[in-house]
Amino acid sequence: MKQMILIALMTMTGLMAQAAGRQEASEICTSMSFDSTRNQCISELAKYDYFEQGAIDLCKGMSFDSGKIECVKVIGNKSYEAYEIDNCRKASFDSTKTQCLSTAGRAASPVPPPPPPPGYGACSAGQTIMQLQNIDRSVYMGRNNDARIQINELINRLQRCP
Repeated sequence: MKQMILIALMTMTGLMAQAAGRQEASEICTSMSFDSTRNQCISELAKYDYFEQGAIDLCKGMSFDSGKIECVKVIGNKSYEAYEIDNCRKASFDSTKTQCLSTAGRAASPVPPPPPPPGYGACSAGQTIMQLQNIDRSVYMGRNNDARIQINELINRLQRCP
């Protein structure tokens, strides 16, 4: 049982490298003409764990590399409703679109985990499943650091089990 859980955790750790939208967001940077702007964009991109696809698409459409970099700074770790993206897309200028994205949306955060049901012991399958679901939720929301911490806590807990 422990081996199967550890294999699942290792697989999930590999998935975290592809946080929601991060691969797509990196395409904003790789399309840039100059190494200096590309490196600056990648540096900004690395500061965030989550990018929303609609916002990425809007940033990709910016006319200038400097506008794309500013856009990356604004959309990192934010989630948007579809109508917010559509509203920002209607703006005429890149700077207006970036300003719109800046004021729209909200910080992307993981869903708080539900409290454990009564009687779930430290080594029970139910407790392990619940922790794996919390890790999955963190990965889905692009919260890699939270997921890594949860994985370490789970491994430490499982190592203390008989």
